[in-house]
Amino acid sequence: MTPAHGHTRRKTKSRTGGESSAPTLEEWDTMEPFGSFVVEGGNGEETVFKLGSTATVLPGTRKVGEALELYQYWLVRILAIRGRNCGNSSPKKKNARTKAKPRVPEYWVKIKWYYSPKEVSCRIAGFKESHCDLYERISSDHFEIVSALTFNELVPIMKFREDDPDQQPIGKEDFFTRYFLRTSSKRCEIESYSSKTSNSKSLGCICGDPYDLKDKSSLHIMYMCPRPQCRNFYHTECLLKCRHWTQMTHPLIRLSCSPDTDEFPVLSPCPSKRRKKKTEAEHFQSLSEAIAALDPPLPEPLLQLAAQPIVRGAALSKAGLGLAGNACAVVAARRMVYAAIQKGSSVPDGWESDLELELDAAVVEDRLPALRLDDTDDALVLMCPNCSGPI
Repeated sequence: MTPAHGHTRRKTKSRTGGESSAPTLEEWDTMEPFGSFVVEGGNGEETVFKLGSTATVLPGTRKVGEALELYQYWLVRILAIRGRNCGNSSPKKKNARTKAKPRVPEYWVKIKWYYSPKEVSCRIAGFKESHCDLYERISSDHFEIVSALTFNELVPIMKFREDDPDQQPIGKEDFFTRYFLRTSSKRCEIESYSSKTSNSKSLGCICGDPYDLKDKSSLHIMYMCPRPQCRNFYHTECLLKCRHWTQMTHPLIRLSCSPDTDEFPVLSPCPSKRRKKKTEAEHFQSLSEAIAALDPPLPEPLLQLAAQPIVRGAALSKAGLGLAGNACAVVAARRMVYAAIQKGSSVPDGWESDLELELDAAVVEDRLPALRLDDTDDALVLMCPNCSGPI
């Protein structure tokens, strides 16, 4: 099949799709199910679209053959595929003298729509399209039946969970979604995707503003606390204004914030149940001593990476950091350090291959704005507003 026309996205009461030839609900239930369908492109190449795939479809306002950027297509997820006139349904009885017209097979696809930020801004008051990326889409519960002829090509779409310290990097031309739009209720509602491992009750900076993917201000670079009870990013400017900072600036101080516990990282393979409660400073001193005692010592690049602040922001794009920031690499490095301390040994050669991000891109501290106390040379380390841990 070659794409023939675009699809008009709208809701109708009588039919399952926006097209006049779309099957009714009653007919859809009787149609033959399929696991895939094939679309032939203009150059003769065939693309197989399967159940569960995400794909681009030609917008109804566009013509076939019109040059479009990838982000200008509409995005859908395939939920079901059914055929009309495919040979299994009983043909209607014809008069012996009347020649039966050939039945042309048609393939129809039940899809879930991904909305563009512009479309959502028209439905949700306060939702800012300007904060979103060209390749950002909003998942929804809006389902329709569309013709298989409208499909363009297969594309993956990533979930962007802002509170997930293990969030995988998202490329410049990767489709992604961080919000879900509920259209089935009386009022449209939008919510953020969150990590299953997060205990955080809120998502967002103390100022209440969402993550602006286009804001290149260095003061709006966001810092994350990875502890399960926190898992939030905060603007540099907001943390400074609210005096969430400390002058304790040891190079390894951020290692005291683990992504796997709200307490200080366990340094012993068999910790005592009756441990004497230590202060944060005493815990950090124990951590520093444990790292120094390792023989052979941990690789310096690993320690440097583990001690990095977890950050994100458009201001860091020139440094090679994507919109998801460096969290996954820093968190992986911290876990390697904790594991080495517990085992009493260093890490194996080739540890860099376990990182999802290039080492040079993840180590960003030298490219961040210097944090100083007023007009002095006294350096600062930012602190989490929730747990007061160094971030």
